[in-house]
Amino acid sequence: MDGVRPGHGDAGADDVPAPRDGRWPVHALFQQPFSGDDALLKLATLRFAQMGVAAEVYADTPDQLDYVLRFAPSAGRLPVVHLNRGVNVLHERGRAVVAEFAGRFAGRVAGLVVHDQHDMAAQTGKLLAGLRDLNARLGAPGRPDGLPRVRRRP
Repeated sequence: MDGVRPGHGDAGADDVPAPRDGRWPVHALFQQPFSGDDALLKLATLRFAQMGVAAEVYADTPDQLDYVLRFAPSAGRLPVVHLNRGVNVLHERGRAVVAEFAGRFAGRVAGLVVHDQHDMAAQTGKLLAGLRDLNARLGAPGRPDGLPRVRRRP
């Protein structure tokens, strides 16, 4: 269960270089099911490490992500983070949230997932402009090394 290889046409197969060992990481949901119960997070950390699985986490706030990252397995693969489904990069407030997470967790996460919104399909021009703005902000001089940038598939 070390990894899988995407097939022809799978997401990411065309624009993401293959890992050196030829295997793609397997991610699994790493989440605290009950508030205040660190024992389950510690057990999950152990099981993820034993399986060689990378973490995929959900976080509504930077503080929440900071907390769960203390327990996330560090088996050589950084976790992927799903942001709150209410984050909408069509709007400045949503782009600011993404930029805050990206800046604070640069080098500590593999990527941030921003979920689609219903109004994005009807506003592709505004969406692309917003993503270009976010990309420029993330690549601004003085930002930490390793800061993720917005990727667009051709």
